[in-house]
Amino acid sequence: MRIGSWLLAVAPAAETPWQFASLLAIRASLALFVAVLASEAIGRKRSAQPVAAIWLLGAGLAVWHSMGALLTFHNGSQEQAFQSTAAQTQDLLGIAFGAGLYVNYAFLAVWTFDAVLAAFASERHRRLPPLYHGLSLGFLCFIAFNATVVFKSGWLRWFGTGATIVLLVLVLGKRLSLRFGQERKDEQGN
Repeated sequence: MRIGSWLLAVAPAAETPWQFASLLAIRASLALFVAVLASEAIGRKRSAQPVAAIWLLGAGLAVWHSMGALLTFHNGSQEQAFQSTAAQTQDLLGIAFGAGLYVNYAFLAVWTFDAVLAAFASERHRRLPPLYHGLSLGFLCFIAFNATVVFKSGWLRWFGTGATIVLLVLVLGKRLSLRFGQERKDEQGN
């Protein structure tokens, strides 16, 4: 029996404790990702403590997963990781695109940079232009959505879909409440 097969998505499944640790790290990482986005959707800033610490922990777990997956699933071989990524995209999209591995590395770099900045230079993080926040968060969300909904199946796909819906409802609710609040303020001012 594969270790933790009841806890993992269809593929890949852990055959060793180290593979299990790698997969558990990314699942915890994505849960923290969603928690931070939810807290941000209701008005907390990523640079506020303890949100920044959770954001940093999530990024660290994602890096742990990436290193662990490279070492345990791909025997430390970039070539094997590249070929595995190409095979996964071939199966799903009909196009062998191994360069998606480097998109994953970009995801780690963007998340880690943002998390370190939010945790250790919070004022600077707050002052970054909205374009930075929109592009970086948009990229991270796009990759996280693809990682959980498009490229996975089973409970991970359901988790990703549910998390996406909850986050969209929170964001839309906040925007509507801000708009409604502004309209009431305008009415009271006239």
